[in-house]
Amino acid sequence: MSLLGESGTISIVPVEQAPSEALEAGACGSIVIHVGGASATIGHIGLLSASVQKTYELELPAAVAELELAPLMAA
Repeated sequence: MSLLGESGTISIVPVEQAPSEALEAGACGSIVIHVGGASATIGHIGLLSASVQKTYELELPAAVAELELAPLMAA
């Protein structure tokens, strides 16, 4: 059984404006849960910005995700 029940879903909603300087604008999205007609943003996902990749000397693009677990566990 899913944490969201039988009717709950999770989606990624693309966003143009990065929610954090750590994420690349145009290459990120909000993670949204949908349960019983209600929706809530529980985090973000996307590619690290060029400045963060340079700071950590990453040679290849890297994707990251941030989740708030409390809303997910309450669903």
